[in-house]
Amino acid sequence: MATPNELMLAGMKAKYEEQASSATFDRLYEEDVEFGHMFSVLHKRLNEHFDGINDRARSTHHYWADPPSRDLIALIDEINTDP
Repeated sequence: MATPNELMLAGMKAKYEEQASSATFDRLYEEDVEFGHMFSVLHKRLNEHFDGINDRARSTHHYWADPPSRDLIALIDEINTDP
């Protein structure tokens, strides 16, 4: 029978398994068989936000209020609430 921690980890891995990553990030975590895909997905999603922020900083010197900044805040909350 699975422990509560094992169930939480299985649920978290399943949540990220459904999301696409990329070969660029997969290579960084290929040695971590258990959590590598999850880390790859999170890394990709964070980099996409950072790329958008840096692009806007160079072009208009401000960042959108909605939805990109709200999406970034939601991603940070998601990372902080995962077990």
